[in-house]
Amino acid sequence: MYRNVYHPWLPNSTISNPQFYTPASLSNGHRNTRQLSVFRAVNTSAQPLSLAIARVEYPEEKIDLNNEYNQNTSTYTPASNGVYSLHASIYFSPNTPAAGQQYFLVLFLRINGTVVATETEWIPGGDGVITVSAIQRLQAGDTVEVLARSGRDGKINGLAPLSSIPGGGPDKTRFEGARVA
Repeated sequence: MYRNVYHPWLPNSTISNPQFYTPASLSNGHRNTRQLSVFRAVNTSAQPLSLAIARVEYPEEKIDLNNEYNQNTSTYTPASNGVYSLHASIYFSPNTPAAGQQYFLVLFLRINGTVVATETEWIPGGDGVITVSAIQRLQAGDTVEVLARSGRDGKINGLAPLSSIPGGGPDKTRFEGARVA
C-alpha cells in the first residue's frame, strides 16, 4: 500500500539523508518528512560507583544519526521535538562480593535535571545488571542523561563475562534511544 515509504533498515537504500513518511502524510497526498533520530552509546571500561549518585559514562558512540549524542558528557540532546523511546543499562561488580549479602542498584533517567524514570534492583551479593526505560516527549534542546548509585562500593563494567550472569557479554552498559513519533 505504501510503496514509496523509505525503510531505513533496508541495506540497498541510497538515500543519504534518512527520512520517513507518515501514513497520514501519504494518505493526504503531501510528503511531510521527519528526520530520524537514533543513538546508541556504550561503556567498555570501568567506572567507580558507590552510594553517592553519579552520572554514568557512555563514552563509546556506536550510532548517532543526527550528531545529537555528546560522548564527552554522555548526554543526548534531541534536535527536534517528538516522542522518544529511551533505554539505559549498567553491569555492576561490587569491590567485595559476598554471596547472600544483598545490595541495591538504582538507575535514573534524567531530563533537564528532573528524574523521569527510576529502576531499583536488589542484587544477591555478586555482579548484577539493571536497566531503565521510558517513553518521553522531548523538546529540541532537552538534555537526557543517566545516573546511578549502589548500596555497595564497586565499579560499572562495560563488558560482562559471558558466564557470570544470564545474557552476559558485550554492551551490557549502554544508553540508547530513538524518536518514535
